[in-house]
Amino acid sequence: MPYYNFFQQGSAKCLLAVVACLSVSQVLAYEAAHVHGEATLMVAIEGDALEMQLVLPALDVLGFAHGGLSSQAASTASTLTKNELTQVELAQQKLRDTAALFDFESGGCALVDSSVDFSAVLEPGAEHGHSEHEHSDHHSTQHAEVQAGYRFSCQSTKSIELEVNVFSVFPSVEKVQAVYVLDHAQGSVSLSSERRQLIMGE
Repeated sequence: MPYYNFFQQGSAKCLLAVVACLSVSQVLAYEAAHVHGEATLMVAIEGDALEMQLVLPALDVLGFAHGGLSSQAASTASTLTKNELTQVELAQQKLRDTAALFDFESGGCALVDSSVDFSAVLEPGAEHGHSEHEHSDHHSTQHAEVQAGYRFSCQSTKSIELEVNVFSVFPSVEKVQAVYVLDHAQGSVSLSSERRQLIMGE
């Protein structure tokens, strides 16, 4: 599953822990995350390390989504305009601004590293490895995704509370489906602009 890809060089152990805690229904729900207006947030904690992956529809981040085209469509697709490239650059800056996206209210977490992936938009046909027979061009284009990974070092991971402010940074996002795994707890919660608090642990 491409969503569960915390950093290309991330912790496989944390990743497996997240996947292991998901029920079949949860997995199906998260696979639908590229629906316009819906994002996913995967959180895994091991020791003092906290890793997150945020997956958002490109339409909500950029206002357009050219990725995921079939190989035939990609061969005739125009390159991104100067304005669209500017939008990508601005979106990258927003996704790297963790202070705006996440407000840690406990845990004493500090950012160690981050990674932003726009390949589904910048590299036609790359998203999910779909063949041109799996989806229509329109469907694939509408479902292009943007992914961002974050690694934090925390003073305490027994209980972590943060406010997820993705809704303020990307106003067209209406829902963030969050799932988390700690050494001693796990769970999932649906967040919205009215319900932004993610409490993990005790």
